Amino acid sequence: MRHPALIAVLLPIAVAAIALPAWAVLVVKPGTEQLQSLADKACKCERRTDDKACWRALSQRIRQDLNNPGGTLCSPLSTDMVHLSLGDDDYLVLRYRIADGSGLYLCSKEEAVVGEALWYREAGQAFTEEASRIAYPRAYAALRNLALALKRGERLEALKPAMGCVTGYPR
Repeated sequence: MRHPALIAVLLPIAVAAIALPAWAVLVVKPGTEQLQSLADKACKCERRTDDKACWRALSQRIRQDLNNPGGTLCSPLSTDMVHLSLGDDDYLVLRYRIADGSGLYLCSKEEAVVGEALWYREAGQAFTEEASRIAYPRAYAALRNLALALKRGERLEALKPAMGCVTGYPR
């Protein structure tokens, strides 16, 4: 060995370059599905109790403050969400806000899909400005009624929308 000092420096780097990626693969990270389930439960707990402490376990688990989430703007439902460090497209939806300023929200994708179906059932055929003035308030009222019914613990009606912010749009 002609350069023992060089080998002493490069050997730890080489070992780390091989070992760290293998370690990262072996470390089990909680999947986004499991974390999303925890987010849905925390949202439903807060909806039922009006207690922000419902989010504490999830916040500690993902090591993020959930008080200032990011989100998307869409109508009839917008999302509050946080990005995870698992990858670029990994995020948790904390709630689906009704985009009417009421402050009411839905807690799971399942609830949001039903909410979109209700909204489009009421507003989907409003193709003129005059028809929209009548249909949109009725559609948002249907969403608010759904959110209030879920807060009271009523069961979710099984509906599927043709399109929407959560469901997607035809191409």
